[in-house]
Amino acid sequence: MSVRKLLLEVLEDLLQEDFKTFKWHLGDVVLKDLEPIPKSRLEAADRTDTVGRILESYGEKDGVRITVEVLKLIRYCHSAEKLMNTYKAGGGAASSSAPGGAPGGAAPAAPSAPAVAPSTMTAQDQGVLFAPLFAGGTVGTMNVTINK
Repeated sequence: MSVRKLLLEVLEDLLQEDFKTFKWHLGDVVLKDLEPIPKSRLEAADRTDTVGRILESYGEKDGVRITVEVLKLIRYCHSAEKLMNTYKAGGGAASSSAPGGAPGGAAPAAPSAPAVAPSTMTAQDQGVLFAPLFAGGTVGTMNVTINK
C-alpha cells in the first residue's frame, strides 16, 4: 500500500472535529526540523487534499513522521502507532522521489526517531490513565497490569 493510501486511511478514521484539529496542528510547529504548512493551504482542504499537502510539503518519510506526531497530539495514539508500524513494515513503500522519500524506488532510509515499543493502554469506568514517560537510557520489557 502506498504512503498516500496509508495517510488517507488514517485521516478517514478521524471524526470531523478531530480532523479540523489535525489540520490546525499541521499549520503549527510540530517538529523543530519541519516547517508548518501554511494554514491558508489547509483551511478548505478535505482529507485527500490534506494528504496531498502533507506529501508535497514533507515527502513520504517526513509526511509519516509529522502525521504520527500530530495524531499523538490529538490523542489518537493507537492510530499513530499503527501508522508507524505499518510504514516500518513496508506497508508504505516509497512510490515517488518526493522530499523525504527514497529516489528511484529504493527502500526508504531508517527513521531517525527511536522505535516505539508496542503498547496498549485502556481506561474504563471513567478512569484516568497517565502514560509513563521515560527519557534517556534504554527501557526493556515492561508490563503493568492494574485491576480494580
